[in-house]
Amino acid sequence: MKLKNILFWKLGVLVGSLLLFSSCDDYLDEQPSKGSGIPISTYEQLSGILSHYSSFNSETNMELILAGDSYEVSTELYQANPGQFKDDVLSQSLWEVENLYNSYSNQALWEGEFGTVYKANLVLTNVGNVSGTTDQKEEMKAEAHLMRAYSYFSLANTYCLPYNDKNKNEMGLPIKKSTSYEEDLSRVSLETTYQFIEEDIQEALKLKMSATAKRNWRGNVAAANGLAARFYLLKGDYTKAMTHANTALADYSELVDYNTDMSFESYEVIINSSSDNYEYISIDYPYTWDINTGADALLVANYKGNYYDRGVYNGGGDGWFIPSAKLLALYDQTYDLRYKYHIVEDFSYEYGMDDPSYSYPGYVQWSYKISSSPCSAEMLLIKAECLARLGNFTEAMNVVNQLRVTRYSTETPANVLNLTAASKQEAVKLILDERQREMPFTQRWFDIRRCNSNSDSFDNIVLEKRFYPVNKLGPLTNDPIKTYRLEPGSRRYAVPIPSDDIAAGRGVIKQNTY
Repeated sequence: MKLKNILFWKLGVLVGSLLLFSSCDDYLDEQPSKGSGIPISTYEQLSGILSHYSSFNSETNMELILAGDSYEVSTELYQANPGQFKDDVLSQSLWEVENLYNSYSNQALWEGEFGTVYKANLVLTNVGNVSGTTDQKEEMKAEAHLMRAYSYFSLANTYCLPYNDKNKNEMGLPIKKSTSYEEDLSRVSLETTYQFIEEDIQEALKLKMSATAKRNWRGNVAAANGLAARFYLLKGDYTKAMTHANTALADYSELVDYNTDMSFESYEVIINSSSDNYEYISIDYPYTWDINTGADALLVANYKGNYYDRGVYNGGGDGWFIPSAKLLALYDQTYDLRYKYHIVEDFSYEYGMDDPSYSYPGYVQWSYKISSSPCSAEMLLIKAECLARLGNFTEAMNVVNQLRVTRYSTETPANVLNLTAASKQEAVKLILDERQREMPFTQRWFDIRRCNSNSDSFDNIVLEKRFYPVNKLGPLTNDPIKTYRLEPGSRRYAVPIPSDDIAAGRGVIKQNTY
């Protein structure tokens, strides 16, 4: 059955009003689209679509931020300012999927990523009919496939169950290969969805531009191989994952050195202002905190080590990446400079907890965003994990330590800085901990999903949080504290598809079952 795709119809109208880059660097006065009436006839017009990174570089994927064990709202923190915590944020962090069918952040991710798919399809549909050289068109096609694969990877790991042999025949996603409003919206199997993503990745691997060109709002060799490494790591194909991680690193391997590349910006706030005990507190932020818009956007796009301009945007949580007690305990607070620069003490004062004062830290990078693109640090960690799982755990630790030397103070004792392992299992555990320290709100949720779905049992991660009972109206603060658990194999690993899209599909798009 075919049905008009309401979302894609809206995108076809709206995309014509966006201001886009032309070629690789300049703004385009008129942006073409299927619904704008502007004819698509030149390479520069399609290049403008791919260059308008601000229309698709923010991922409103609250599941990555909230659902893992890096994020936690304690009852004490909640009581310090209950109005700060939205009901759908709490429900998502506690895996209460029955409260998420109409979640705003859930809707934003679905529409945002399918919006990017639409743009990629607009390029792929028209690239054969525009001016430009063969090489230009082939590079553009590869880049559009990268965009589409990236979005589908995010969607599949949010709205579908984790990929493994048991779940292959579970529901995947609607597959959109064109800009047609009449394209079938039925959800194909999870296996077919992953085959589609893999086919796009293979096309993206034809990219020739290097990440060293420092135009990371555009597709490049390292970005394509970085996504491939993520994809095959998730599927448990460690040989392929390591091959693509190595290829990405061969293209671009630069790392941020926290000893020389990081610095603070300090701001003063007043706490307990209504009492005689008021005082001024200085809060230290990483210098990246205020860099996110205008001319500084290029600095974010080309941040050292990143391959592709993508960032997880915490709109639903009002910008507060709340570190759990587990995450805080993972850091060596004396020597690990990631703790020094990313864990901002007293961050709660920025969120209405200043009078009376209640101090709790926040995890900070780019204001409301954290870089989520494939990057050189992630590739080292993928390479290390693949080595460990394939049995070479000694070399795996050597690779991890290449990263740690750029993250720890130069005063760190060697026995603290350098990790060692006596077995494959110990090495994998150490690497997973390092991945959580490095990417706590971007890759940790993917790690939990894949570790709880692979053929190994030693790396299973049972999630547990304690909070009030929560319903659609919010926390029931007069009820006893409840222990929430998410076990391996739970169907709650898949977020409900937004109700509006289910309704618009009139039965074609099937909802997840729990």
